[in-house]
Amino acid sequence: MTIASTTLTPGVYKLDGRLYAVKNSRRYTGKQDIKRLEVRRGKLYRRMVSPTVIERLAPELHITLEDAVAFGEQHHFCCMCGRALRAEASIAKAIGPVCEKRIKEATGQ
Repeated sequence: MTIASTTLTPGVYKLDGRLYAVKNSRRYTGKQDIKRLEVRRGKLYRRMVSPTVIERLAPELHITLEDAVAFGEQHHFCCMCGRALRAEASIAKAIGPVCEKRIKEATGQ
């Protein structure tokens, strides 16, 4: 688990072509868990990241709706919550309705 001081809005960020999930830590108040998203053999994995990556993540790197849709189309997973896209509407849009709303709120779209 990679822990960082709370500075980012929870969500998914794109840095150097890779996606990173940021969540508020349940265990450590005021800290965040940051993991790299990786898809291998049809499964979504969350990998630990180095401190140098954490330092480079910034609010302006929050993914756009287009990035999330591209990830969903390619991997058939939602990059925000990690769930497989199963509902017909979610498959057609390549993202679920709840996560779509979260991205729009975070990016002001």
